[in-house]
Order: sequence, then structure tokens, then C-alpha cells
Amino acid sequence: MGYTVFLETFEELGYDLIIPWFDIAVVGTGAFMATLLSVYPAARGASRVSPAEVLRFE
Repeated sequence: MGYTVFLETFEELGYDLIIPWFDIAVVGTGAFMATLLSVYPAARGASRVSPAEVLRFE
């Protein structure tokens, strides 16, 4: 959608389309690291419980 808007309006005015790949990569990496840091404690705790104990109380 954004590219279509660029083609219809801004390209005619002589603007260049610049995609900030480094900024996108930094934000994506930061989001991925935040996800890992928030999920790790729960996964670590769940890995210590035996499957038989979990199924016993279901």
C-alpha cells in the first residue's frame, strides 16, 4: 500500500524511495531479543516438570 502511494504521488514530485534496512533490522532484532528474554523463564520452569506429573493433575 505504501509503495502504491509512493508511485502515485511522490515519484511524480521527484522523491526517491529509501527503505531504512538497518533501522528495520535493529528494531526486529530488539523485538526478537525481548521475546526470548520474556519467554525463557517460563520455558525453563516448564522443562523441569515431568510430563507424568503434569498429566496427573489434568
